[in-house]
Amino acid sequence: MYLLDTFSLFATLSAVMALPSLKVIDAATSVPGFRAVVDGFVLSCAPSRCC
Repeated sequence: MYLLDTFSLFATLSAVMALPSLKVIDAATSVPGFRAVVDGFVLSCAPSRCC
């Protein structure tokens, strides 16, 4: 059973490594700061508007 898990793990890892890299479109020229971190937490803590 462990041998099957090992093969599936390496098959998944090799498939992920074979994926092409994504191009960044319209990248920000500045490095995000502390305000971006706060905005992320506010967004993740906001109540969901789904259903």
